Amino acid sequence: MNQLSLPDGESLLLSFYQTSELLAARKNRKISVIISIDLGLSTIDVQLSSECVIFPGGQTLKWETIEAIDSNRDACFSICNGIAEQIRAYSDLFGRSYSLMPTQDAPALIIAGFPMHRIKNTTPCKAAPAPPSRAARAAPTSPTAPTATAG
Repeated sequence: MNQLSLPDGESLLLSFYQTSELLAARKNRKISVIISIDLGLSTIDVQLSSECVIFPGGQTLKWETIEAIDSNRDACFSICNGIAEQIRAYSDLFGRSYSLMPTQDAPALIIAGFPMHRIKNTTPCKAAPAPPSRAARAAPTSPTAPTATAG
């Protein structure tokens, strides 16, 4: 995983996967921990205090907010200036809601309550098919029917 540097005022993306790591580190009386602040794409070293988590650049997040995120297993959150907001939207044009559901790696997109990725016993990254090999792309797309021979 890549180590990330955080510009000032940058939004953080967290789910219970990351907040559970923060809460475990606090319980074990650690003063810092490496977590992902972009839902598993990279990692960052954060400092722990008795009142909050301190991110590089000075942004903080109170433990009460971290506990609230940790209690929600079905949502991803955007954090900016210490305020957590669930990542979700609604389209008046299509009459559908959109949200992100956390998984152990990349989140799953949920549209109108339906996951757009396989998530049962897997994650979107693990379920995504690998790109076809060069040989597979060059192969014919339909099998040739066997020819009958007269006996």
